[in-house]
Amino acid sequence: MGSVVIDNVTVEGVEQFAYLGSQQGPDGYCRSDMMRCIGLASAVVGTLQRLWKCSSLSLQTKLHLYRALVTSVLM
Repeated sequence: MGSVVIDNVTVEGVEQFAYLGSQQGPDGYCRSDMMRCIGLASAVVGTLQRLWKCSSLSLQTKLHLYRALVTSVLM
């Protein structure tokens, strides 16, 4: 990696860095972080299988639970 000089201070280049809580790769994408979040959200969905099949819960309640438990992990 190259280096950049700012105000007479040399800033070294890096392969990866953290930005706003996600790991950025050399290509500018955060694919590894996205895959990790998708995996975690998928695991949450799997643990809620009994809940989805429960007929005593309304669709509205299930949607609230999905938004609170799955979407929050995914984002």
